[in-house]
Amino acid sequence: MLPAVAAVNGDDKLADRLIRQELERTSDEQDAYSKGYRDFAQKFRTTVLTH
Repeated sequence: MLPAVAAVNGDDKLADRLIRQELERTSDEQDAYSKGYRDFAQKFRTTVLTH
């Protein structure tokens, strides 16, 4: 499930857990996807998951 779908469904904890899992999976990578995901995760957490 995508974090955005979980958040729209009202499950912010699941959304955050999905983000953490993907960040852990890509933590050692320096490719465009991994860097982009880190940027996405930061923005998503500060705009969508912050109440």
